[in-house]
Amino acid sequence: MKRGSKKTCINKKITGKKSFPAILLVFLALALSFSVSAKTAYINPAAEHNLSINNTIFIANAGNIGIGNTIPNVTLHVSGATNITGYLEVGKGLNVSNGMNVISGNVGIGTTGPEEKLQVAGAIKVTGGITTPLADTNFYGLNPATDTNLSIDNTISMIQKTYILDTNIYGELLIDEDSKIIIRELKKDNSIYVYGLDVIGHELEDAPITIKFKGEFLRDAVLSIYKTIVNEELKLYPLADYIASEYYKKFTELRESVKYREVISPKIRKFTEKDLRVDFQIIAMASLKEIDVVVSTDKRTMLSGIAEETYNLVNKLNGLRSPRLLKYSDFKKRYVE
Repeated sequence: MKRGSKKTCINKKITGKKSFPAILLVFLALALSFSVSAKTAYINPAAEHNLSINNTIFIANAGNIGIGNTIPNVTLHVSGATNITGYLEVGKGLNVSNGMNVISGNVGIGTTGPEEKLQVAGAIKVTGGITTPLADTNFYGLNPATDTNLSIDNTISMIQKTYILDTNIYGELLIDEDSKIIIRELKKDNSIYVYGLDVIGHELEDAPITIKFKGEFLRDAVLSIYKTIVNEELKLYPLADYIASEYYKKFTELRESVKYREVISPKIRKFTEKDLRVDFQIIAMASLKEIDVVVSTDKRTMLSGIAEETYNLVNKLNGLRSPRLLKYSDFKKRYVE
């Protein structure tokens, strides 16, 4: 009997064409089963038909892999939840249609080393709304010191301004008949971020402890207003103290100049560095922190023309931006007609 005359190839009966002997198909099945159990399968998508593993993982002959999806239309198509405990690197964009949860760690867009929960290097376009707790003093997620703009749908443009209120403002707010309205509306105004300053706090603490106003000790009352309004208290920089001393030198020079000598009052002419120190420290800190507005009632010193020229000259020399000086009466109009 000729070799192979009765032992017809099983493959030929099944497929109608010559193929591998049956024993090789058995070995191939065993090898594939072993590969799948080891979580690795080697398939040539150009040569094989579609492959289904436990009706869960589908490998199409186009080379796409579907998990929970019988018709994968991209290289890896997952239908259902995916839990990644290692590192995921996306080279050409990531589309998420039904939400994405990051349980721990930080997310970086345009950066490989995010330092916050979400850090974006580049522009952000928001086509919906942004929700944040109203108690959050950093409403809109801005850095108030840099006066950053936020635009939503090109229809709402918010600029959060930064303010320092001079020491005398807290006394004004105590005696102003509209003080409750002003304080309430100021706290609701998320476009303003109020900085306090330790030297202002110290001046308020030095208020007489025995004097009362409407049944409340004056010192306790103004400190309470300060703590209510201020979003963040700054400590005086050593550099601010130096800038303040430079202000005084320039102020002394100007008040002896022809421009001011005959127009300033005798009292201003007698002011010592100690008399002006806190005012100048406030403006110096505002300039160094790039704070937008300083509110005061002091027209003879902080708000005077000679003082403003002093700040501008020294700040220009040191590459600093002077804050806008605002009278309390104008500040009040923001909240009370």
